[in-house]
Amino acid sequence: MLTRDVTKQKIVEAELKQHKEHLEELVKQKSNEVVTISGLYQKIFNHTSDAIAIISADFRLVEANPALQRMLGETDEKLYSGHIFDSIPATYHTIIKNSVELLFSGKSINPLEIEIQNKNGIKIPVELSANIIDYNNSAALLSIIRDISDRREMEKMILLTTIEAEERERRRLAADLHDDIGPLLASLKMYVSVLQQRLLNTSNSEVLDIIQNLIKSSIENVRTISNNISPHLIERFGLIPAVKAEIENIKMLVPVDFTTNASNYKFDKQVEIIIYRIIKELFNNTLKYAKAKRISLNINYHKYKLYLKYSDNGLGFDLATTVLDKKSGHGLPNIDNRIKSINGNYSIETSHGNGFIFILDVPVNLR
Repeated sequence: MLTRDVTKQKIVEAELKQHKEHLEELVKQKSNEVVTISGLYQKIFNHTSDAIAIISADFRLVEANPALQRMLGETDEKLYSGHIFDSIPATYHTIIKNSVELLFSGKSINPLEIEIQNKNGIKIPVELSANIIDYNNSAALLSIIRDISDRREMEKMILLTTIEAEERERRRLAADLHDDIGPLLASLKMYVSVLQQRLLNTSNSEVLDIIQNLIKSSIENVRTISNNISPHLIERFGLIPAVKAEIENIKMLVPVDFTTNASNYKFDKQVEIIIYRIIKELFNNTLKYAKAKRISLNINYHKYKLYLKYSDNGLGFDLATTVLDKKSGHGLPNIDNRIKSINGNYSIETSHGNGFIFILDVPVNLR
């Protein structure tokens, strides 16, 4: 009996030893895999051209790869001692905070196109992708920051080409209306005038008066449509007279306080047309959404830069939500694209109940 018990114990010990050796081999194998994966991650982290940043919940940088340091041109000490918003223009702060809140609430977000600013003050367009990770037992933000300067330049060239083609087509349509439809209506007006002379004080004179008024309205409408398609005042007189004419068109709907020091200047035609269309878009937004009682517009020229400030005292809106919502109807993406095409910088200040302020500066040449 005793012999049999010892034998069983030996067998169990042998099996335990075998299992122990097997487990040790598995642990060793998995440790090697972890080391390999860790080394591969470290290699990617250190050598990728995309900047990688791990950011705490309070927007402090806790780890960054060499690409981010090169992008910002900062030392390690400066990089880790500051706040991440120190390198991001204020225009994007609200959008980023709202996006991060969505991530921490378990939702996903699309990559953001923003700008970051290096230590020399140069703004770099980047695409920002982010996910929530566990870092040292705390939730953190893993951000991949890709320089899209080349892509932006290509987009700018495409956009400028598109705008030029669009303006050519606008000019052609405006010319067709002015040169073809305009003369026909003018001739018709003359023939009706002749008939009015012949049928004066007859039963038909009242009908002819109505026709004459309809023709007059049609001529005015053709002139207005032609100018909206391609503003003739910009072609002949420059930006400021075209803006003043637009203010005349809306002054019965909402008064506009307009000031400028640029009345005697004419600028690059393409820049003038783009700024004119931006102002029209801003007027349209105020009339459509803001319920404002007054608009203020200031355009100043100083040292080859054009400065524009537009504000209304209307309802305002949530800027971050509107920018992220491409179907908001405010036309902000369109304004943004047009400004980028002429190397402009702009900022927007607005919130519910606090009106709207739009500030723009654009490099310009005189013509």
